Amino acid sequence: MTDNSYDRYPKKRSAAGAILLNERGEMLVVNPTYKDHWEFPGGIIEDNESPRQACLREVKEEIGLDRVRADLIGLDYERARGQKTETYQFIFYCGTITDEDISRITLPEGELSDYRFVSQEEAQALLGPRRGNRLKQMLKARESGTSAYLEDGRV
Repeated sequence: MTDNSYDRYPKKRSAAGAILLNERGEMLVVNPTYKDHWEFPGGIIEDNESPRQACLREVKEEIGLDRVRADLIGLDYERARGQKTETYQFIFYCGTITDEDISRITLPEGELSDYRFVSQEEAQALLGPRRGNRLKQMLKARESGTSAYLEDGRV
């Protein structure tokens, strides 16, 4: 007999995102082909994968670069909206990438159409209000050496 007692618990999605900077302090954003806004590299955390492992895997899959650093700087809980279920968004700072690293960036065909390095203000505009505020709060936490907890992009 199998004990399925855990089957009655809610299932929540989790995702991991990476904040990467170039040597001029600009942030990397990517343009998914299936969304109407820009994002940071990142994606869904797979079964039996830690948030940090997912972040590093997604960076490799989305821009083709292996990273070692992934420092958790915050968590944003997003409530369900429409058909989109609730999710935990783990945000990591993955360090500075050099011009040599940038020359090796490759995007997955059909998933991402472009990438840019932009100022914090431009990143906030490209990400939209909720994600833009998430970025602002995460960078604030990183600068102060703390972590951020948000709900729907707000403190």
